[in-house]
Amino acid sequence: MNEYPTDEELKTIETWKITDEQSIHDLFEYIQSLWIYDNYFQMDVPDIDYEKCWDNMIEWINNLIDEYENNKIMEPLTQLLMTIERKMQYFTEKQQHENGDKICISTGGWSGHETIISAMEKNKLLMLHCYYKWRCGGHFEFKIPGIKKKEDEKTSRES
Repeated sequence: MNEYPTDEELKTIETWKITDEQSIHDLFEYIQSLWIYDNYFQMDVPDIDYEKCWDNMIEWINNLIDEYENNKIMEPLTQLLMTIERKMQYFTEKQQHENGDKICISTGGWSGHETIISAMEKNKLLMLHCYYKWRCGGHFEFKIPGIKKKEDEKTSRES
């Protein structure tokens, strides 16, 4: 098993300067390089609101049924199911695109990972901008928002 994170590595996480979206990505890549269980650290996980997808799908199906009933058109069940499957895929992909980047991390019970999480918690800007969810058992989710650089803010105000 790899060595525990050094005090220097933990301090790097605690003091990492968060200035924009790229600096956050860079920090998570650094943290990932310290993670010993690769499959417990997943970056760029799509955040899908399946309930919203399902609601959109139900509305679309109801409209489709109304259309079929009104026009007295019957399509074979397999074609209808294939159409529904394509539409659900569309709604799911749309959700993936709208929600941005999500990072899922699990400690796997290893205390070295828990010290990394503690260092992350000490980086207040990281937690303020990215912390999303914690679940019992050492499971954490972070979302990476778009953060404007100060120069970008000045330019947009001057326009």
